[in-house]
Amino acid sequence: MKTLAVVNQKGGCGKTTIAVNMAACIAAGGEKVLLIDMDPQGHASIALGTNGDQCEPTIYNSLTDEEDNICSLSSTVIEIGENLWLVPSNIWLSAIEQQLAGKRGREDRLRDCLVEVVERYDYCIIDCPPSVGLLTMNALRAAQLALIPIDMSRFSLHGLQKLTETISVLCSQTSHMVHTRVVANIFDSRTKFAKNMLASLQNDLGDNLCKTVIHRCVKVAEAAMLGLPIRKSAPYSSAHEDFADLAMEIVMNQHLFETPDPFPARVMFSYFAPEAHEVKVAGDFNNWFPSGRYKLRKEQDGKWSLFLPLKQGKYRYKFIVDGEWREDPSNPLQELGGFGEKNSVLEI
Repeated sequence: MKTLAVVNQKGGCGKTTIAVNMAACIAAGGEKVLLIDMDPQGHASIALGTNGDQCEPTIYNSLTDEEDNICSLSSTVIEIGENLWLVPSNIWLSAIEQQLAGKRGREDRLRDCLVEVVERYDYCIIDCPPSVGLLTMNALRAAQLALIPIDMSRFSLHGLQKLTETISVLCSQTSHMVHTRVVANIFDSRTKFAKNMLASLQNDLGDNLCKTVIHRCVKVAEAAMLGLPIRKSAPYSSAHEDFADLAMEIVMNQHLFETPDPFPARVMFSYFAPEAHEVKVAGDFNNWFPSGRYKLRKEQDGKWSLFLPLKQGKYRYKFIVDGEWREDPSNPLQELGGFGEKNSVLEI
C-alpha cells in the first residue's frame, strides 16, 4: 500500500482540501484509496459529508490505550463512494498525545494499525493536524511520501524549512526513509507577489516542487460547504483540473514510494474456541501483558483472529481464553519457559 502524509505545521495552507480532493481523484482512476483523518478538528471528515462527532468508532479508538475503547482500524472505516473509504476523526483524538506520553512505540501506533488493512487498499492518504506532534509523527512513520502544501506567504517558507529539518531528523534517527514533495497551493496568478514567490520556490526546490500548482478558486470552498470533493461538486472547474493533475503527477511518479517498506511483517494469530467469550494473546512481543490491544476478534465460524505487526525474530506466546492461559494447538513448535511451562513459538 502506497502511503502519503499531507503535512505542514502551519494552519490555513490547505492540507485538508489537498488530501480530500487528491484521494477522490486517485479513487476515480480505479485505485482503492483509504483517507485517514488524523486531525482532531475532523475537517477531512466534514469535507466528505461526515460529522466525526457523530461517528463511533473513529481513529481515536484504533490508537488509544484505553481497553474499553480499543477497536481495530477496519471497524472504523466508512465507505464514502466508489473506491474511496474514510477513517473519521473527532475531538477525542486530541487526548492521544497525553494518553500515550512515555509509552513504548507510541510513534508507531498508526503504522501498526495499518498492517491490518495494508492489502485491502492501493493508496492511503493521511490528513495531518497543523502541528509536528505525536499525531504527525505517527503519520510520517507510516508513510513513504510527505506532501507539503504551502500557500504564498513568508510564514509558509519559514515553516517549510523547519518541517524539512524535522523530517530529516526523523529519517536519520529511525532509519525510516520518507520522500518529500512540496506543492504550491492557493496560488493567485493575478498578483505579482504570488508569481515571485512561485519563481523563488522553483529556483530553491527544483524537482522537490510539484509541477502542478493549485490555484485559488472559490469552488474549493463551495465543495467543502457541500461536504463533497471538487470532482463531485464542480467536475468541469479549473479547480478540479488542478487536483486531477496533482493526483496524476503523484501516481505517475511511483519512485516516490520506493522506500524500505514502513510496515513490518503482518502475522495472524488465530484460535478456535466457539464457546469462548474473550480471547487474547500475549508473548515476548508485548512483555506478556494481554492488554485490550491484543484481544482477538471472533469470526462467524467460531475462530478468533488478530493481525499483529512483528519484526523478524523468534517469539514465545500463549493465548488467554476466558482468563485461562493456553498453548496454540495448531502450532507444533513448543518451548519450555522459565518456570517449566510450555509456550508456543513463532519464528518470522
